[in-house]
Amino acid sequence: MKISTMLKKEFIFWIFIVLFGLFFTSRILMPNYFSEYVISEWLINYSQGFVRRGLTGTFFLLMQTKYDLVLSTLRYFSYATFLLFAGIYVLKVRKSIEILNWESLSIVLFLPSLIFFPIYDPDVIGRKEFLFFLGLLINLFLLQNTVIKSNKIFNKFGQEADYKNNKKILKQVNNYCYKLFIWYNFLSIPTALNHEGIIFLALPLNMIITVNLLGLVFSTRKTLWQTILIYLPTIITAVVCLMSNGNYKVALGICESWDVYLKDIASHCKNELPGALQYFNISIVDTLRLVFQNNVSYIKTFFTWMFMFFINVLILARASSSIITNSLQTFIEKHHDKNISINPARIIASFSFKYAFIPFIFSSLMYILALDWGRWFFITSITYTLCLLTPSLINLEIIGYAQNNWILSFLAPIYSNYSRVNALFVQPIISTLGNLVYYALLVYTFSEPRIPHFGMSTDSLFEGLIFNLSYTYWAFVRVFI
Repeated sequence: MKISTMLKKEFIFWIFIVLFGLFFTSRILMPNYFSEYVISEWLINYSQGFVRRGLTGTFFLLMQTKYDLVLSTLRYFSYATFLLFAGIYVLKVRKSIEILNWESLSIVLFLPSLIFFPIYDPDVIGRKEFLFFLGLLINLFLLQNTVIKSNKIFNKFGQEADYKNNKKILKQVNNYCYKLFIWYNFLSIPTALNHEGIIFLALPLNMIITVNLLGLVFSTRKTLWQTILIYLPTIITAVVCLMSNGNYKVALGICESWDVYLKDIASHCKNELPGALQYFNISIVDTLRLVFQNNVSYIKTFFTWMFMFFINVLILARASSSIITNSLQTFIEKHHDKNISINPARIIASFSFKYAFIPFIFSSLMYILALDWGRWFFITSITYTLCLLTPSLINLEIIGYAQNNWILSFLAPIYSNYSRVNALFVQPIISTLGNLVYYALLVYTFSEPRIPHFGMSTDSLFEGLIFNLSYTYWAFVRVFI
């Protein structure tokens, strides 16, 4: 039985690898797959003074001036950024395969709101937000090392372990803080200079992770202050970028600076600002109007968004429940004590509340002020999945549930309602009909729909895996025949 289960998971994993490889290769082979909007966003620069998102554009402008760097280099740089992240994601899935059953493995690989989301959308695969994930990955890596090095101390779980007075664990946590301060800000300050959205889409999650670890050894007050101090350089940078919106004159100057490598676009700047530069000349009121007109006012569009979000949340929530339950079972077996009293439902609810729901609340401003609902949903979904694929973080939730309960107590009214809704999502399906409906929904979600970054329509309900297999086939035909 064990061999059969492992073979099934290996088959699912390698089917994904083949499909992902084919899809990604076809995107590289298509010369027009890299969109004008993505190019324009990467090429925003400081030629007109300091402005948000200008760091990479300044770098490429400098490289082009000095070394005659061709524009295709930017395309391959952005693809390489995505491929690096995708490789790390797949590696984390591979390392976590023992705590994944065939269903949860299929979900973390094939759910359209996760790693296939950029593959299905030409306007996403080269975006700057993949830089957001670098800070999270270094945070999870440092946390995992801290938990592993403190493993013997954490094994005292159930014996009234006093982490706050343990010098060894205090030393490990302090080392985590020093290294995180250096490495997170080293990676995330340049990221904030490239996209100020890090303050809504990445910082909250990272801060929650840090609070959960520091809460084991420090008082609540010290935990909060030390967490703020660790992330303060990136916070300040992101806030400064938020206030540096630019204007039409700045956007026009940046567009004209592209004359060295985008003559066709630069020559038409005065007629129409291209891509991302259009949003330098738009007020908040106009932005709100655009979001409402494009994503809310058309009932069919709005309900299609809601339907896609709902089925993806439902499926990911059930995978989350399975992964955390299996991790909890592994934790108990390591302690050789089946009498350890841990309520799985509490751990499942608290983990998803901290690492999915709270980050979503912080990101909700992006749904109000920006059109790209699919992108924000993707970032919240995949960062939560990365947390699920980090066993040390789940172990930390088990170990520190009592010590860090103040987080849930502080948000008690919200958490109480959230835990009830979450319980409905993850409760076992008993009836045969219920299982048939759920697995039919699972097959449909894997094979048919995609979530676009923007411009949801009913067509999106049938432009997923099967559609992209056809697209990939014809991409290879056009290149080789």
